[in-house]
Amino acid sequence: MKKYLLIGAIGFVLIFIVETVFLTTYFGAGVLVFLFFLIIMIITVGKLGRENLNAESSEMGLYLEIKREQIRYFQKGEGKDVLLVHGTPGSLEDWQPLIDSLARTHRVTAFDRPGHGYSSANQIDYSLERNATIIDGLIEKLALGNVVLVGHSYGGIIAVHVAVNQNPKIASVVIVAAPLYHIEVNGMLHILTMPLLGKGFCVFLARTVAPKMMEQVIIDLFNGNRDKVSNDFIDCRKKIWAQPKVIYAMSKEIVNAQRQLNEITAKYPNINVPVTIVVGEEDKKTIIEDSKEAQAVIPNSKLVIFENSAHYVQYEKSEALSELIRGL
Repeated sequence: MKKYLLIGAIGFVLIFIVETVFLTTYFGAGVLVFLFFLIIMIITVGKLGRENLNAESSEMGLYLEIKREQIRYFQKGEGKDVLLVHGTPGSLEDWQPLIDSLARTHRVTAFDRPGHGYSSANQIDYSLERNATIIDGLIEKLALGNVVLVGHSYGGIIAVHVAVNQNPKIASVVIVAAPLYHIEVNGMLHILTMPLLGKGFCVFLARTVAPKMMEQVIIDLFNGNRDKVSNDFIDCRKKIWAQPKVIYAMSKEIVNAQRQLNEITAKYPNINVPVTIVVGEEDKKTIIEDSKEAQAVIPNSKLVIFENSAHYVQYEKSEALSELIRGL
C-alpha cells in the first residue's frame, strides 16, 4: 500500500512541478493564476463526490438514516443478535461467510460505516466516538438487544470503545485482529487528509493507482498468499475500496486513530462485559502483541489465536469463528 500511495503522490507532485516550471519560464507571474485555479479545481473535484457509490447504485441491503447519514445494512437469520463492524477500508461484504454461517442460529446484522461501502459521508468526523453513535442508532432503530458486538481491525477498536463506554444493550464483545494499542500511520496519509485539498487528492488516486493499490492491500491482508483470495473477492473490494470517499475515510481514521486510542486504553480495566480477543497467528506481530497485552488487563476476557490465519480471520476461519460466537 505504501508503494502505491507514494507513486500517486509523486505523480501528482511531478505534474505540479513540471507545469509550474513551464508556466513560470514562459508566462512569469501567470503561474500564480495557474496555481490559484489548480487549487480551486482540486477543492471542487473533492467536493463533487461523483466517483462514489451510494444508495442508488447498491444492489443489496437496506438503508436507515442515522445522524444525518444514509447507512446501508443487511440482516439475515433469527435468534440472538450479532452486530458486525468492519474495518478500514471495508464494507458489509467483508462479513459474508460469517453472516451465512451465523444466520443458521442468530439474527446477524452487518452495515457499511459512514464513508465506506455504499453509506454516505455527510457529517462524519471519522472518530471512534462518531462510529459508536452510529452503532447506538442501529441498535435502537433495528430494536437489537442482548447484542454480541463483533469488530474486525479498526472495527475492533470501535467495539472496544463501545465496551469502555458500557452500552447496556451489549452483552459481549468479540475483537478480531485489532490494533488495540499501536497504530501504524503512513506519512502519505497526512497528504490525503489535508484541509480543503485532501479530498481532491483522493479523487486523483481513485482515478489512477487506487485499484491496484487496493489489490495489493488485500493480498497483504492474507499474508501475501494470493492463492487464498478469489478474483471475485478482489474485484468486489477494488470497486468498493477505491472510491474517493473510502480513501479519504480510511486516511482520516488511521491518522486520527492513535490519539483516540490513547484516550481509551487506560480504561480497558473498566470494561464490564465479557470480551473475546481473536487474532490469526500469521497477522502482524504488533497486532498479536497488542492482543496479548489487552487480554492481560481487560477483566473477564480471553485470547484465541487461530493457526494458519492472517488478518482476515472471518474468511480463513469463518466456521471456527462462528462456533466461538455461538458459544457466547
